[in-house]
Amino acid sequence: MALACSTSAFKASHEDALAEIAALGFRHADLIAIPGFGQLIPAELARDFEAQARRAEAALAKHDLTAVAVNAAFGHLRLRAPELLAQRRAEVEAVAKLMRRLNVGVASFYPGFKAPELPWADVLRDSAATMREMLAIGRDYGVAFAIELHFNTPFENVEQCARLFEVLPELPVAYDPSHFAMQGIDLKDTKPFLDRAAHVHLRDAAPRKMQVPTGSGTVDFDWILNTLAARKYPGHYSIEYLAGLEGGVHESIKRLRARISPRGDTLPRGG
Repeated sequence: MALACSTSAFKASHEDALAEIAALGFRHADLIAIPGFGQLIPAELARDFEAQARRAEAALAKHDLTAVAVNAAFGHLRLRAPELLAQRRAEVEAVAKLMRRLNVGVASFYPGFKAPELPWADVLRDSAATMREMLAIGRDYGVAFAIELHFNTPFENVEQCARLFEVLPELPVAYDPSHFAMQGIDLKDTKPFLDRAAHVHLRDAAPRKMQVPTGSGTVDFDWILNTLAARKYPGHYSIEYLAGLEGGVHESIKRLRARISPRGDTLPRGG
């Protein structure tokens, strides 16, 4: 069970972000494939897969890192115009193909900004249809796509998330407590979502703040780790700070790693 660092922490190229992770002493990485980060970009993977895959492999090998997860975004999942469906399918297939090539089992995905001008039931229906298609592509490639329940999306609070899982009972979760903590939601109210966890992101957060320096927020890491261990959680963990953290990301990453994993790059399995 690996403890990885996400390339999200560094406002840098894919290659330079991996160099930062290696310099911090990690052996495992969680790769960002979200256009705004300028690292791995799903559209570029779909357009020129072989060149982009070789680039990812070379950067990992150069820094003696193993990828254990991908964090991807494919636009607003509620949008289902034919041309968007075709482009999204190409991007999801390209990410799945890269995952299979890198021996990565799970990718978290972003569900898109919420649309308050639309009936939420319609957003749920259309987003769920897209997610079903993504899950099917994942099965074809032998990988899993797991939703990241995320602030400022259609699936940000406990009630919305629970309703989504009624519609899509097979949908796995990339659990990130920061998105609940920043809304003042008691993490214990999210306990049912841990049963669906295929991957876990960790960083400290506080009410109205998606991230704060490690130790200054309200995220109960002991509760999360103990609850997952009791459920025999089989997956990996990623420290996922974002560039721009007050005081810088390096110290918070090091402090959180020391806090949750005394051996530095692994956690004991539950059970």
